[in-house]
Amino acid sequence: MPYMSARPTITPLQCRLARFALRWSQRRLAKEADVAPATVAEFELENRNLAPRTARDIIATLTSAGIDLLPETATREATIAKRKAP
Repeated sequence: MPYMSARPTITPLQCRLARFALRWSQRRLAKEADVAPATVAEFELENRNLAPRTARDIIATLTSAGIDLLPETATREATIAKRKAP
């Protein structure tokens, strides 16, 4: 598993992009990450922040499904990259 900082981060946009790339619904992500569907929905709508443990669970789930979360830089927003299957 890739190194994760003590405070894992994912943005609502990254979450939506990752689900789109995987063709997952909010309900599927919630099930795979073992979080409540409302948590994913409210986070993506920017109506709530994720608890650190919930963020770690979602990030780990997306990472294991082949998604890399790319941090924000001076020239782009935080985004994602989907790894190609071996």
